[in-house]
Amino acid sequence: MYSNFQVTNADGVVCTGKYKAHVVATAQDTAAISGTLVCADGRKGTWVVADSEVSGRQGVGKLDGKKVVIMCGSMVRVSNF
Repeated sequence: MYSNFQVTNADGVVCTGKYKAHVVATAQDTAAISGTLVCADGRKGTWVVADSEVSGRQGVGKLDGKKVVIMCGSMVRVSNF
């Protein structure tokens, strides 16, 4: 099952996407979250986060071939788009 999200960068570009979180047993286990991005300006991409709750959740993706950094927590943020 996928969930939806939306982010907006400092220039006001809105990107929406879907993600799937894979369940883990404890905070020390590695979690995986993967998803897609589609931005209002036409850019598209995919991303993946695989890390533990203890060390934080950060991952990378590509948005029209350009690297983006994804950080998840109580708030999900996409950097460099």
